[in-house]
Amino acid sequence: MHCTNCVACKADRERLRRYGVTRKQWLEMRARYEGKCWLCKDNPADAVDHCHETNRVRGALCRVCNMVLHYVERPRWWADAKVYLNGGDEHCGTEVQLP
Repeated sequence: MHCTNCVACKADRERLRRYGVTRKQWLEMRARYEGKCWLCKDNPADAVDHCHETNRVRGALCRVCNMVLHYVERPRWWADAKVYLNGGDEHCGTEVQLP
């Protein structure tokens, strides 16, 4: 049973609605790495990671790792990012110099 006002219960209801993850399942997922992100193992696991093609839940990640995965899963973005990073200073503006 969930209350209607507290933030934790609202988050539980949203996880259940969006991903089919119960509170018990979420707590078990978080316990796997003592509440830490399954990828970086540093930040608190506060996001449900899932496959956008199958909607299958993969794990409990921090928000940063979860957002980064969105881009890593897009091969074109990854290729463009490598080109951008390998461009050196050629793509940097000349008007503003950072200290």
